[in-house]
Amino acid sequence: MSFHPDGTLPRGRRPNQPPGWRQTPGMVLHHMIDWSTLRATWNRMVAAQRREELVRYLGLIGYGDRQSRQRTVDAVLGGRIGSAELADRDDLEMRICWQRYNLFEGPTAESRQAHSPDPGRMLEYFRDVGATTFDFPIVAPPHGQRANTLWRAFRHLQSFLDGGDPGQLQSALTLVESVRDAGVIAAYEVNWFGLAQKRFWAMSRSEKRRYFEACTRRGWREVDGDAVYAHFFRR
Repeated sequence: MSFHPDGTLPRGRRPNQPPGWRQTPGMVLHHMIDWSTLRATWNRMVAAQRREELVRYLGLIGYGDRQSRQRTVDAVLGGRIGSAELADRDDLEMRICWQRYNLFEGPTAESRQAHSPDPGRMLEYFRDVGATTFDFPIVAPPHGQRANTLWRAFRHLQSFLDGGDPGQLQSALTLVESVRDAGVIAAYEVNWFGLAQKRFWAMSRSEKRRYFEACTRRGWREVDGDAVYAHFFRR
């Protein structure tokens, strides 16, 4: 079973992504708010018996209708996580981990260029700056605003996990609710190849896709993104 008997999640294990999900060939899915923080938040809510917030959180991750969410939380907090009434607990764990609004496509660490942004530090690019004023143009609008929102949610979750009052958790959930309908950020919407902000943002969605495909065809680690841009767009 994926959960401990008390309803918390074990460390050191990340559930598989939902079956049927597809991403750009050669890319993997990266979290913005990392899995360890999501798992720790769930565990803290369970340990603190935060029933209202747990029901709200299950809604954010698309788990069942309100009645089933309430039944699930009652079972978790009542120590019945292994009971027959929670036969879909593997789906619950998967949803806690994999939320489209919190994901972006990117390379593995082995294939990434040295000057490319580190997927593991995605949110740090948005920590103290507005959605359209950050120095490194890592994503095209409107994704910057979403990442900035998730950064602020992440900071509230850190405060909650560090012993802050439940208001920090409520603030984080409110921020996440504002981006819950967003999808996975496609790899070509991220400026992996270090173009100047003006050039990257000026490209249309289809141009970004063509540019990304051209760069990856030339070899992720070896490609000169500026040279590819000059060849394709003559700007």
